[in-house]
Amino acid sequence: MPDTLAVIPARYSSTRFPGKPLAKILGRSMVLRVCDQIKYCKQITDFVVATDDDRIFEEVKSNGYPVVMTGLDHQSGTDRIAEVASNRKESWILNVQGDEPFLDPQMLDNFLIEFHSRASDCEVGTLACPIISTEEYFDPNTVKVVLRHDHRALYFSRSAIPHDREKLQNFKHCYRHLGVYLYNREILLNFSRLPISNLEGIEKLEQLRLLQAGHDLFVHLVDEASFGVDTPEDLQLAEAYFQKTSVNKGSI
Repeated sequence: MPDTLAVIPARYSSTRFPGKPLAKILGRSMVLRVCDQIKYCKQITDFVVATDDDRIFEEVKSNGYPVVMTGLDHQSGTDRIAEVASNRKESWILNVQGDEPFLDPQMLDNFLIEFHSRASDCEVGTLACPIISTEEYFDPNTVKVVLRHDHRALYFSRSAIPHDREKLQNFKHCYRHLGVYLYNREILLNFSRLPISNLEGIEKLEQLRLLQAGHDLFVHLVDEASFGVDTPEDLQLAEAYFQKTSVNKGSI
């Protein structure tokens, strides 16, 4: 497999949940929970946490996981991982969200295997899963993606796409986008230098910048989304979920 670096962006400041990477799930911080899962990925060469906060840096370092300090002025997690990639030699960069403590390592391995076997001419990959309800379909916080027959993205939107003119309430032509990305290193570095595109500015979805720049995004489909932690209220749910869900040995 091509050499792949997984980068976990983790910043302290957050409008909805300040200090989220350090929030405890059954006594262990969220950023460490993410690391606990990623270390089981067999298809990555290495992984590292990227942060701009001394508290997060010390939390990760003191628990034996790799971590680097990045700039304070990044506008997105993509810009943060691009800074890391600029100082690394791996050919592929996997962006793993720092608020996904239940990501399945086998799912990521399957993604990497399928990407490199089916989309050898593609430079960016991502994940999506089925939409399961009308509420999810019309929720602007749920990012939707529609695909070509070869599983490359046609468009991403916060709106319900395609428009259900006949009111069939059939979601099989649309998927929920999940925020995991695999980038060719050079494409990632170029992406971070591109200006915000007009569609990106409207939808507030940076993957549209890639589409408008002419890049194909291969979409690997999974059965369901993992449990992400967005707000302090999610922590109690996360602890209950953690206790009920089978996770890799050594994560608890």
